[in-house]
Amino acid sequence: MRRAISAECRAHLLEKVVDYMVKHGLVDLSLRPLAAALRTSPRMLLYFFGSKERLIAEAMAASRRRQQQAFVGLTARASSPREQLTLAWQFLSSAYTMKYFSFVFEVYALALRQPKRFPNLLERMMRDWLSLSERGLVAAGVKKKRAPAGHAHVGDDPRSATGCARDRRPRQSRKRPR
Repeated sequence: MRRAISAECRAHLLEKVVDYMVKHGLVDLSLRPLAAALRTSPRMLLYFFGSKERLIAEAMAASRRRQQQAFVGLTARASSPREQLTLAWQFLSSAYTMKYFSFVFEVYALALRQPKRFPNLLERMMRDWLSLSERGLVAAGVKKKRAPAGHAHVGDDPRSATGCARDRRPRQSRKRPR
């Protein structure tokens, strides 16, 4: 019984952490102000999450799940690919989503600069969104082999090229005529 209550408290706390981080960002994140805002203690945050980095990583994962569930739920209501794109655009350009994107890019930048602090975070972020994109495109009638996840490659070094997806086709050299 105690573990169920503890897991429930942890899940509730994690949702509040996500809301706080999306609103305030990570640059000046400190456990004391975070804990005070959530009406808990830094000790409880460490008890539930182990470290500040793990708390951030779990908040990112929970945030992605939340965004993806909202996105899928919204676009599933669409009766046509055009309506699906319209709803997707409205969702992606909303005020809350813009705050969320600020948070995501802030975390992304930190993970690029400090990959040991946030191991595999960049790869997980890209795989999650590529998978979601592929499912949406296939549902809209695009052949699976032409959907992004089928062509994308999440590299070992997220700082290379675009950071996530690279076309696997070899480049053709362009020689200028003399």
